[in-house]
Amino acid sequence: MSRRLIVSYAFAVLLLAGAGYFYYSRTTGPDIDIRKFTGTPVSVVGDIVTLRGFFEGSPGTIPDELSSEREFSFKVDGSTGFEKLESYLPDWPEVPVDGVVTSSFNIEDLPNARTSGSLEDITDSTQKGDVIITADFKNSIHNADSPVASFVFYHVLVQPEPRQIQNE
Repeated sequence: MSRRLIVSYAFAVLLLAGAGYFYYSRTTGPDIDIRKFTGTPVSVVGDIVTLRGFFEGSPGTIPDELSSEREFSFKVDGSTGFEKLESYLPDWPEVPVDGVVTSSFNIEDLPNARTSGSLEDITDSTQKGDVIITADFKNSIHNADSPVASFVFYHVLVQPEPRQIQNE
């Protein structure tokens, strides 16, 4: 083979490799590794949970277009772990400050109970009070079809029983 033909083949191979790299980098987009979503329950249908909330990640890892509040659905299966934290909100008369009733308290000071949870209990817990759910995933959930949560933590803020107000 002539030297000119070898150089032409080498140039063609390099050109094709460059075009392939350019195409691949443009079609796959950036690598976004998101493995956590936190929100409030919208629905639980079968093994699919839908939350309204936010993707979580280290600062600067969530692109602007993914940082707004949104609905996100995921599945749970037999390998999904569950943990539940119930915090019991006080009756408002139990929150005195210098003899005056106020509506503020430190959530960390509330009585609470930490137990294992379940998918069925998430639905039941929404009847007791506000529920905040954090779902963790083994793999990135960015553009994932039907991601399966590896662990679900939910915090239930249990409302006090309504009281009867008596007129004097």
